[in-house]
Formats: sequence, C-alpha cells, structure tokens
Amino acid sequence: MMVNNSIFYKEAEKFISLGASFGWHERNAGNISLLLNDSETGSVKENFSNSGEWCALPYPVCPIGGRYIFTTASGSYFTDIDANCYSICEIDSKGENFRVVWGSDRPTSELNGHLMSLSALTERSDGFRAVYHCHPADLIALTYILDNDDKTFSELLWKSVTECAFVFPNGLGVVGFEVPGSIGLAEATAEKMRYRDAVVWSFHGLFSAGISVKDAFGRAHAIAKAAEIRLKIISSGAAQKNSITDRQLLLTAEAFGCELRGLEK
Repeated sequence: MMVNNSIFYKEAEKFISLGASFGWHERNAGNISLLLNDSETGSVKENFSNSGEWCALPYPVCPIGGRYIFTTASGSYFTDIDANCYSICEIDSKGENFRVVWGSDRPTSELNGHLMSLSALTERSDGFRAVYHCHPADLIALTYILDNDDKTFSELLWKSVTECAFVFPNGLGVVGFEVPGSIGLAEATAEKMRYRDAVVWSFHGLFSAGISVKDAFGRAHAIAKAAEIRLKIISSGAAQKNSITDRQLLLTAEAFGCELRGLEK
C-alpha cells in the first residue's frame, strides 16, 4: 500500500488541516508524530528505502529502538499540506540513531522532543503513541497572566469545562521558556509526558499526547476551548460568581472511571 493511502496518513492529513483552519498553525508552526505499530509498519514497508544515512541522536531512546515514526517534515506549512510534508524514520535497535526511510529527508525540527516524549509514553499503560504540537492563541496568552505551574493550569482548565475532567485527567504539565527545538525543551517535555496528558510550553504552544493523531488532536482541541473560556472569564473583568468545585470535579471523574492527578480524594 502507498503511504498516502494508509489510514494513519489520511487521519494525520485530516486533523492537520482542521488545526490549520482553527488558526493554530501560522506559517510553518506545528508538528505531529506517530509511533507506528507492527500492522501499520507492515502495510507500507514496501515503500521504505534503506539507503538513508544513519544520524546520531543526542540522547538514546531505548524503549522505541527498532520502531518506525511517522512525522511531519521540518518547514511544512500546515495550511498547504501535501505528501512532501511527511517523513517516516527508523530508529535503530539500540535507540541511538535514526534514518529516514520514506518521504522528506528533513523530519520535524522538534524530532528530538518527539522521540524522547514517545519513548516516555511507552512507560505508561494507556497506549499513548501520538503527539501533536500546535499554537492555540488563548492558551499561549494564559501563560503570560497565570502562574506557570502544573497545578494552576490543570485546575483552572478542569474548572473551565466539565468534560475536561475526563479528557485530560492526568492534568497538564507546564514547561517554562525554552528555545524551540532545543534539547532543554525536549528533556523537560519528555519528563512531563511520563505522567501528564499534555504539556503547555510557556509563550509557545501546546504538546498533546494520545493513542492516535485523532485522539491527541481532540485533547488539544478540548484544552484550547477550555483556555478560550478561561481567558474570556478573566478578560470580562467581572467577579466570578460561580465555579465548578473540587467535589464536582471528583464526581465527574468518578462517573467516567478516572482519577484526577493532583486532586485525589
């Protein structure tokens, strides 16, 4: 099967275009990665080339050694996405090197962060294997006016929309300013991804995880909507007369069979 006929390719294309329509991907902003499973790899492996040069990774990603990663290419404009805007990379068996086996020879500039986060996600039991990065304006704006810590962002956004309690029950991680594409950003994000459902990058954007691109995108969408509502509340200047309480959050989480990390009974 041609890669662009695969289910995972079509899903990525669909949600990249949707994110662009929301204004989350100005210029060449944003990227995605998916840790391919054996079935997905097998369905498209006939298109792979083994002639690419192996490139050393700055940090080993042993848990995903021998696996393949589908990712967007560096410099891609999500408002004008096409088959030239993707890569599939192979990680060697030791998790120390990668090479491009299909598509653009310039995978995402955030590749280190994606690989380190995908590696961290394998330690979890929820099957998360996709990451989606975007720039929701309202969420970025909140990083200028709220305390930039996990507790503040998790609780305020949980209390912005009732469904958030079960959309990201493990809460949000927050990483302060780091240079885009840097190892510092990659390390800090991967550490948060060991136990958070998404990570807010101060003054930059959102890094969301899920079991698929669709799932990671949906989580990002819910977080962005909660941020929009919270910013409207703050911007109104009116005294807040009502709020979702801690008990109501716990009741919601319990009804959907999950626990809120950091807001346990």
